Amino acid sequence: MKIQVEEISSVKKSIRVEVPQDAVSHELHHTLEHLQKDVRLPGFRPGKVPRAILMKKYDEALQEEILQKLIPEYCHKAIAEAKLSPIDVPAIADIDFKKDAPLFFTAIIDILPEIKLTNYTGLTLSKIDISITPEDVEKELAVLQNQQGYLDALPDDHEIAASDYVIIDYIGEVAGKTISGGKKKDFPVEIGANQIRPEIEAALMGKKSGDVVLVDVTMPVDDPEKEIAGKTAQFKIDVKEIKVKRLPDLDEEFAKDLGLASLSELREKVEGSMVSERTKIQEQYQKNQLVNKLIEAHPIEVPLPMVERELRFLLQQRKMTPESEPALVQDLSAVAEHRVKGSLILAAITKKERIAVSDAEMEEAIRQTTKNVGVPFEKGKREILKNPDAERGLRGKTLESKTIDWVYATAQFEQITVGTPTTVGTSSTTEGGRSC
Repeated sequence: MKIQVEEISSVKKSIRVEVPQDAVSHELHHTLEHLQKDVRLPGFRPGKVPRAILMKKYDEALQEEILQKLIPEYCHKAIAEAKLSPIDVPAIADIDFKKDAPLFFTAIIDILPEIKLTNYTGLTLSKIDISITPEDVEKELAVLQNQQGYLDALPDDHEIAASDYVIIDYIGEVAGKTISGGKKKDFPVEIGANQIRPEIEAALMGKKSGDVVLVDVTMPVDDPEKEIAGKTAQFKIDVKEIKVKRLPDLDEEFAKDLGLASLSELREKVEGSMVSERTKIQEQYQKNQLVNKLIEAHPIEVPLPMVERELRFLLQQRKMTPESEPALVQDLSAVAEHRVKGSLILAAITKKERIAVSDAEMEEAIRQTTKNVGVPFEKGKREILKNPDAERGLRGKTLESKTIDWVYATAQFEQITVGTPTTVGTSSTTEGGRSC
């Protein structure tokens, strides 16, 4: 066997393989021998059909069987000889097959990039202001107060105003046809909360319980339902009830209703919870910085199959397909590439620093996973351990997280003046039925 390796890129190699003629002849002889035993043709005794006739009659089938045997075998040998480690099934191209000559084919191999680690310890990360002010605590208490509120029915002659809660039935139609998600019963709406289209909200203002409201709404020109995009929809809304939210007083009784001794104890608990949450947000914010800095310090090319796998995962998370909104898919593709780069660099650090996941750490990872999905621990553990892919995936995720923590522990921090982030990571999209 002869091979010729060419570099297509830092993560893709091409191997031109020459399979010796004697190997091709041997496989042809072997295949014909089996075929001769099995084939039954009129005028010939079993096992006595001349090979020349078999080769003529079954030429394509013979060629296919020989290639199916020789190409995988010699592709594997060539990869081993070239000392390459494919991350995916090699693509085979440029097959040149003749019965009385060597077999030639090209294997396209995707491989991991070579990563030469530079500075990855002692990275300087920004600290954001996570201090809690009395005003912050009061705002959070107001949220709790609102959560404990209740809806109280208003008199029938009450006219809908801002902040009212209205219970409606509605139906929206275009050219007499109900639009997707355009029919609801007992639908609750908070006036002024931007839960419905502004034209409908404006039409409801001043109406009373029992009123029927008719309003025309121009659908967006970029509406995903092409048949109604840019067209006028007619909505019929029945006002069934009008309510107002009543809030409890923020006093000692309020705190006791929440199981605490006093309002001051409630304030302390709220402040402690806010400090804990903001500390977690800051740590994740800094770890995102850390990964970004590692990527900036280690410019690498990433294998396309790994990016495509990560993109499929991101699309599945968002219940999307590659044919979804092109701009969004393109953005997610960039996120996928960024994630793969980070994972590859972290894997290189893991290897260099000999970081490993202990049995106890794996046990805790399983415990957290089962807790997050609401499955009993022992049952979830059995399911994970009997599925090699699931166990390998969880171990890899745990190992990557441990490596990030290891690098994070070596970091230095500097204070910067920016607003406290309320979210971290990549934003997600949700899809549901259409509402008015």
